[in-house]
Amino acid sequence: MGSTRMTPFGTELFGLGMFVFCSYCAQRPDAPAHAMLAAAIPTANANANANANATAIANANATANATAIATPAPTQPKVVLHIGDSMVGYGHGLSLAMKKRYQAAGIEYHWDAWTSAQVQTIDRAKMDHLLAAFKPDLVLFNLGTNNLTVPHPEALAGGIKALAAHLAEQGRTCVWIAPIRPKWTFNPHLYDVLEANVAPCKYFDAGPQLDPPLQTDHIHPTDPGGEQWAAPLWDFLSTR
Repeated sequence: MGSTRMTPFGTELFGLGMFVFCSYCAQRPDAPAHAMLAAAIPTANANANANANATAIANANATANATAIATPAPTQPKVVLHIGDSMVGYGHGLSLAMKKRYQAAGIEYHWDAWTSAQVQTIDRAKMDHLLAAFKPDLVLFNLGTNNLTVPHPEALAGGIKALAAHLAEQGRTCVWIAPIRPKWTFNPHLYDVLEANVAPCKYFDAGPQLDPPLQTDHIHPTDPGGEQWAAPLWDFLSTR
């Protein structure tokens, strides 16, 4: 077998090639520039996202704190007068349930009711006597059950507005309590008319989902039924 010999010229050429190669290696960075840039972009994006999230959380907390400061808790009444038609309960039903709650809270509570009272016929003289006697800062007002069968409840709008304005006189807070849905045929439009006209009183409607047990007359709630009605009403009063 023959042998290969490198000539002096070949030796010089090989040495020059190795010098160039080593010089390139010495100047070459650890990673190509485009790879380094690609690695840096996700890191930059992650930092930007983290900063954005932190800013959003800080802004949300600031907004929540400002809202809490700007929205004070409802002021507890000192004297409550609960009046209206027979759905007040005559010391049973709704009035019994509300009396328990107010007494437990150390708040003075009184009730009175008008049998078969309607928007047009409620005794204004008796109402004024009660308002003057007890000087309530909150009036709970049940009225509308005996108007649920009228064909055109919009005709009652003026009377509703006048009663609500009277109840709210002298800075009193008033809450107009809508009737529970009865078992007989009724005109649901009355609820719309009430809601649209009870201002400046607040409007409370427990809604069609409320189906309390009734007395043998199939009209008035029993005491447990009054508890069912009072629960959402109490929650409503506690947040307004």
